[in-house]
Amino acid sequence: MKQFRLAVTGGQGVGKTTFVNRLMSLFNERGVAATRVPSISEVIDKQKHRLGSQAGEGAVLAVCDAHMARALNCYSGRVLVFDRCAADMLAYIELLRVTPDNYNPHFEQLSRVLLRDLDLVCYLSMPAWAIANPAPHEGDEFRGEISDRVRGILNRLDVRHVAIDNNTRAEAEFVGDLVWNDLRDRVKYEN
Repeated sequence: MKQFRLAVTGGQGVGKTTFVNRLMSLFNERGVAATRVPSISEVIDKQKHRLGSQAGEGAVLAVCDAHMARALNCYSGRVLVFDRCAADMLAYIELLRVTPDNYNPHFEQLSRVLLRDLDLVCYLSMPAWAIANPAPHEGDEFRGEISDRVRGILNRLDVRHVAIDNNTRAEAEFVGDLVWNDLRDRVKYEN
């Protein structure tokens, strides 16, 4: 049976990791074999690239490579949970403008291919508490621009996504129910 691929995205400091942890706990409680895929920052930090609004062309290319590596890796589990996705990558590329403009159509195509493999993206909006807590390597204005751009990319590329406004256990359960129902439907369809 095909794995369910779920990504959690949004601006810096909105609680993506917290939401991923809530989902992982929920899947564990329900007996669903889920795997948290290593985050892009975990992969990139090992390479000593500056991320966020300070990222240069080398970091952008490293992020692209990391997204491709995650997509090609054979992770175990019924559900794969990704912290960030190619919509984030494309948003940074479009706003940072550190790569030659003629690369942008290629980055958009790569993003389309990578996003096509996701079954659902959870977009975490920028709540007031996140705005009040600055991110270590991004200014508030840039953080808001990234958040808005990610949402726009999900819409522009017609990616199946849900908006999460409060990052609560109830919203994690809502997403868990979407995944659970999809998995159940797949079993019915395959039998």
